[in-house]
Amino acid sequence: STRVYENLTEADRLLPEADLLPIVQPQFEAAKDEAELDAVTAWADSLLEGARQVVGPLGDLSDALPPGWTMPVAVLNALAEQRFDDIMPAITPAITAAQEVSAADQFLPQAGLLEKYKARFENTATAAALQELASVVTSDRRDAERASYALGLLQNEIGDWTVPDAVTRPLEQGQLVTGLAIVEDASAVVQAARAADLALARAADMDLIGTGLREEIQPRFEAVLTGAEMAALRAEVEARMVDAVAVGEALGYLNTNVPDWQIPDVLAEPVSSGDYATAVPAAEAAQEWVENALQANASLEEIEAIDRSQEAFQGATSLVDLEDGAKLAGEWAQAADQVRRAIETADKPRDMLTTFGLWGVDIEPMVEEAKQAAIEGDIAVALGRSNDVITTINN
Repeated sequence: STRVYENLTEADRLLPEADLLPIVQPQFEAAKDEAELDAVTAWADSLLEGARQVVGPLGDLSDALPPGWTMPVAVLNALAEQRFDDIMPAITPAITAAQEVSAADQFLPQAGLLEKYKARFENTATAAALQELASVVTSDRRDAERASYALGLLQNEIGDWTVPDAVTRPLEQGQLVTGLAIVEDASAVVQAARAADLALARAADMDLIGTGLREEIQPRFEAVLTGAEMAALRAEVEARMVDAVAVGEALGYLNTNVPDWQIPDVLAEPVSSGDYATAVPAAEAAQEWVENALQANASLEEIEAIDRSQEAFQGATSLVDLEDGAKLAGEWAQAADQVRRAIETADKPRDMLTTFGLWGVDIEPMVEEAKQAAIEGDIAVALGRSNDVITTINN
């Protein structure tokens, strides 16, 4: 009898919420003989053992519960019915669910996830349902963490822009997946607009642009009403950013290599108006023109491709003009390179066999003819005579 009372007292101290004493008391007091008392004693022993097994995990669960939350029905019912074996499978997912929803709330308090999941958590009646809930809440925690990071990134980059309600409203309504997508789209819009303006900084220095993409996009960004509108704006701004980067790189090359050249209107006008898609082919053709002219000069300085290109470049009125100029400069570069090879071949020291083989052949006039043809822009003659020089010496 003493053992029964002591064990139950200890079990009740460990698990006061189970209220074990009133449960066992009737059978204890009704015991008529030693056999019935032995049965009550075994029961009290098992209750104490079970209490000792679950008290630690139950304490962990209690510590994990958000303020104001109570244990789920799956745990409370098992306690009330002394089904200690059923408590253990329910505790682990319950702790996971409680911890994950607390973490999600810390990441994104405006989503109201504590309130959203409180009743569902407390009313969950089985370990399997708790496991399912833990999986759902864990997914929400991941989304809340990503949304929190995306919001922070957006706030850091947005400057004086105003975030439209369409961006924050879904998160405040607990729609994490939808809200995350909108926040990420909004952040991408801001980043792309800034990247475009940075890429076009050279154009601004050259007085080719006015407001820039950020200033143009800001009112449209702030007027967005739906996630679909933000997604469409993102696609547009990112595409324009890619074009702006290409234009900015080309203008930077021109400003570095021919800083005193005037940018023709066929390129300047679309850049100034923000029509970067139209500006890209013109910018690329202009850069190719200068690249080819510089290459021609490097191979044959006398060709003066840069000086001879400036007037035509500045007077270009269409994309075709720029492409034709780039093509011609490319032919100059090819001819100049071939003439350079002919000159180098002619200047190489000759062995005895080559010297005898060239007996009576004067290479210099051929070299001079190739060189003069290149200078005069007669590309076909320059290439032909250069090849004649090289072939004659090699043969």
